[in-house]
Amino acid sequence: MKKLAFLALTLAALLLMTGCVFSISPLYTTADLVYDPALIGIWEQDGKTTNTWTFKKADKSGYKVVVVEGERSSPFTAHLVRLGGHRFLDVCPDPSGLAELKQTELFKAGLIRGHLFLKILQIQPTLQMTILDEDWLGKLLQKDPNALAHQEEDGTLLITAPTKTLQDFMVKHWSTEGAWSKDLSNMKRR
Repeated sequence: MKKLAFLALTLAALLLMTGCVFSISPLYTTADLVYDPALIGIWEQDGKTTNTWTFKKADKSGYKVVVVEGERSSPFTAHLVRLGGHRFLDVCPDPSGLAELKQTELFKAGLIRGHLFLKILQIQPTLQMTILDEDWLGKLLQKDPNALAHQEEDGTLLITAPTKTLQDFMVKHWSTEGAWSKDLSNMKRR
């Protein structure tokens, strides 16, 4: 229980900085993974060459992703997931990004990699994806705390549901009004 509390506190601190909802479980099993070579390349956000997502093949079902915002960059691992005819991207911080942190090894050891889920609307000709809306999920869980297993710390949500429950939840809410952020990423290949 102490480990889960520490996990929640650590991720809560990260979430306050990003405004995203993370999960301790992935959205996929190996049977749910798909690979689409169309993702490979550099994608620019809104014509800003300083905001890019670079996808490279990692293995037969995964990607290495580097997200650049201005002069900052962050490495991730990503998996394209097919559930009920829908595609999602499960993105997780790559541990290699910890090398750049100027923190003690003890501090780095306490950071837990969380999974972030994006809904993929299309890959070509532009990459269109959107993220699970934190406000919508918070309101849903206030009304029905049992809708999805979670922890809340200082108003920040951490999803603790197992993979199968997550999958059912994401498919159920694929078309739910307000469930996905209105800030749609519409990226063009460089």
